[in-house]
Amino acid sequence: MKWQATQLIFVLLLGVIVMASAEHPSTQKKDNQETWIDPATGLMWAGQDNGREVRWYKANRYCRNLRLGGYSDWRLATIEELESLYDGTAMAPGLGAGKDGKRPWALHVKGNLLLSGRQWSSTQTIDHYTGGLSGFVWCYDFWNKFKDKDDASFLGEFHYALCVRSTSVQSASITAPISQQKKDSPETWVDSTTGLMWAGKDNGRDVKWPIATNYCSDLRLGGYADWRLATIEELEGIYDEIASVPGLGAGKDGKGVTTWHVKGNLLLTGRQWSSSPNIEKVLGNSFDRVWFLDFSDEHKRKNDSPWLYASASYHMRALCVRSADK
Repeated sequence: MKWQATQLIFVLLLGVIVMASAEHPSTQKKDNQETWIDPATGLMWAGQDNGREVRWYKANRYCRNLRLGGYSDWRLATIEELESLYDGTAMAPGLGAGKDGKRPWALHVKGNLLLSGRQWSSTQTIDHYTGGLSGFVWCYDFWNKFKDKDDASFLGEFHYALCVRSTSVQSASITAPISQQKKDSPETWVDSTTGLMWAGKDNGRDVKWPIATNYCSDLRLGGYADWRLATIEELEGIYDEIASVPGLGAGKDGKGVTTWHVKGNLLLTGRQWSSSPNIEKVLGNSFDRVWFLDFSDEHKRKNDSPWLYASASYHMRALCVRSADK
């Protein structure tokens, strides 16, 4: 009888140990990977976040300094990239419950990534009064699909850092479908008249102006990381009335084939945002606008309040540029 009782106690203790190891992600499951590539976007993700709460500037530093999987070009993910990881059907073990944030719970994230709580993004928000940066940054919660803005200052909020890097696979979320891309479109092109280096194509989808600026600042192309959204003068500098370069942008859906009067055989898919603001005052009130250029007719126009209205993204694209002598 004593032997049977001893066996029963041993089995119960073993069961408790197994349950504890399965329920607490702090032990890290054996199948939790070092990195994971999202087949939908081609992005490579760190298998887990940094594991402790940090302010935004430290989250950026953590990802820049990360050496993982043999790579050193890690960065803090944008808010769009974080949103693309959400999967309401996924139940990945993570941490973040309770007042201390250390209790286990399930998070709706793809790739079985090990997360510890709300994640910082690299995407800064825009002050719609000044057109400049607001000092707040988007963050994301994979428990309830909640996107929120938090203070990014040196005295700001604490969240976690999940790092990402681009692979040779094009991201489906930020580029046009590969089937629609011209095979002879260059990766980059240097304009000999200005010395500027241009991305061989725009971002390929409708974006509002703040997202366009973030897209270019986050772009890693041709071995360079100092890309930016072009000014209106720079866009005007690559207009060429004689050129007729095949691209996309025709029709109500913007997916029809058309031609653009642009130098360098660049692949364009719509009108191009610039980084040049145009703030007008009418009856003492300021109206925040941004210049954009249409390469079908060289018309330079202004878009009203691009950070507020969905229509502000209609057929609007991001074409990135950098100084080639850097």
